[in-house]
Amino acid sequence: MKFVVAMMFWLITLLLPAMLPVAAHAAMTGGSAPGSAISPLAASGSLAPQDNGEQRPVSPRNHDEWLKGSQAFEEASDWKGMLAWCQQWSKSEPNDSSAWHCLGYGYLNVKQYNDSIAAYLQTVRVNPEDADGWSNLGFVYAELKRYNDAVESYLHALRIRPGDVDCLSDLGFVYFMSGNRAGVQEISEKLRRLSPEKAGEFLQLTTPKK
Repeated sequence: MKFVVAMMFWLITLLLPAMLPVAAHAAMTGGSAPGSAISPLAASGSLAPQDNGEQRPVSPRNHDEWLKGSQAFEEASDWKGMLAWCQQWSKSEPNDSSAWHCLGYGYLNVKQYNDSIAAYLQTVRVNPEDADGWSNLGFVYAELKRYNDAVESYLHALRIRPGDVDCLSDLGFVYFMSGNRAGVQEISEKLRRLSPEKAGEFLQLTTPKK
């Protein structure tokens, strides 16, 4: 009997060091076998320190991957899917103006105009030189008949891209809708110099129908 007890004690002493790492891993992974599962944090990226000492997940996608994903939703006219995608993008990459632009476009296409404005405002905060962000902000303001804000946004876009005939035409149409005849005339003259074809289209838009 003493021999059996001695053998058991010897076996426990021999095996215990090898069992401890396995037990520790099981405790951290909820009892899973090594390699059988990946934690959500590992799947979404590692942790990166921030300036304030806090940590957040690093995006598992680069800019081009996010952009291609949003384009796929746009091509399919899946606006809800695009909105969800762009919400993830802007949350993951808050300093990427394209992410906020994407979010503004998603909200615009589901007619959540105030949310779209908020997203486009963040677009131009992150990148004040984003002419498309300013132009789209002007478009949403115009949809809400906030013509003064729309004019200001289009003028911002044109300071960045002075020869943008589409933006000029949109600004001219806001002038037309708000009753600013002098503004319409000014835009019409600029378009005639830059693009006679666009000027003709603009004339059709702003000529009252009889």
